[in-house]
Amino acid sequence: MRTAFDVVTTAMGCTATWIPSLGAEPVTAEVLYKDPTEGQPLIDTQFEIEGCTMEYKKGDLPGLREAVNSSALPLQIITITHQDGSVFEYWVKSYISEYDGQTLVAKIVQR
Repeated sequence: MRTAFDVVTTAMGCTATWIPSLGAEPVTAEVLYKDPTEGQPLIDTQFEIEGCTMEYKKGDLPGLREAVNSSALPLQIITITHQDGSVFEYWVKSYISEYDGQTLVAKIVQR
């Protein structure tokens, strides 16, 4: 069953790729990338000019949240391919909220 999140990521999402460990197979997921500016604040969202976020469904990118929350592991790097074809790498710094228990929100910073 397709959810509203699936419809939105199909129309406006980006592809995120994460390599869980050296030599492991890459894991990909469709995500929503948000990078608000003063001219384009996000409606109904706490506005933070320097804060980029990545939203994705629970179950996608398995292990990423745990790796980010583990202080024993190095910073996790995610590669996001935008719809215009541009590709950027980001450090996943933290998780800032979980809306409905099915959507994860990660705070990311361009590498």
